[in-house]
Amino acid sequence: MGINQGLPRGEYLDFYTYLHLGKIGLVTFPNASAKKIELPLQSVDNLSPPAVKRDSISNDFLAFQTMCLRDDPDGACTRTAWWLDADLQVMSSFLLPNDDPFFTEEKFACFSCGCGCYTQEDVYAVNGEAFFLYSAFPLPKSQRGLYRVADLGAGRTEWVHEIKGRIEPPLAFSPSGCKVAYFRVSRFGDSLQVRNLCQ
Repeated sequence: MGINQGLPRGEYLDFYTYLHLGKIGLVTFPNASAKKIELPLQSVDNLSPPAVKRDSISNDFLAFQTMCLRDDPDGACTRTAWWLDADLQVMSSFLLPNDDPFFTEEKFACFSCGCGCYTQEDVYAVNGEAFFLYSAFPLPKSQRGLYRVADLGAGRTEWVHEIKGRIEPPLAFSPSGCKVAYFRVSRFGDSLQVRNLCQ
């Protein structure tokens, strides 16, 4: 299936993915031999390939499906994510929150290839937490910003909109994951800001 498909931006782990008989997973080549790692799906309807981000603090990995099922006109999005250990073995799997901050209705301004061409999702794995940054035209300002995936237990999650408005990648997190530095974009001039996410 290729390496890190779905055109994710940023620094991602390189690997091959497979799709076979309704199952997806990773293929790596330790010691010159192929190793297959199956990623259990929480929703068997979405067979999109995953991307993988390394958590430099815990040395674990966050894998997540890069594409939503777009059948729901209200912007619901069913994607499975996984926490993997340093050897890429599955520690847990969960559904990302079903409401999609990435979703925007198609509009004439996006006529060339659709609004999805202009929106951007950047993912950060920091000290066991997953953060998703949604930015760029044509997302409304209220929809943009940094979201944290909050674990509700029993495999359920929800978005916590930690920072709202026009902030742009890249972000820099402290080792604890509590502080993040970012540029806030404004017509009056961009500014470097720091937010404590643990207060």
